[in-house]
Amino acid sequence: MSSASKTLDLLTHFSPDRPEIGLSQLCRLAGRDKATTYRHLQVLEDAGFVEQNPVNKLYRLGPALLQLAQTREQT
Repeated sequence: MSSASKTLDLLTHFSPDRPEIGLSQLCRLAGRDKATTYRHLQVLEDAGFVEQNPVNKLYRLGPALLQLAQTREQT
């Protein structure tokens, strides 16, 4: 699995039942170490695919995904 695939795979762990996830929990869910998971989250955050809740520091899906979903629905 490529680094890009591993990075994007983190998005699959978010769901309506789990809209926000902490770093440690995401590490457990993905089966990866903390440093790698954090680095991948930073890439996703820089691209707008995830954002960190400023209150509780948990990660949630970001606005870039909404833009992609709207584009898909229009085509």
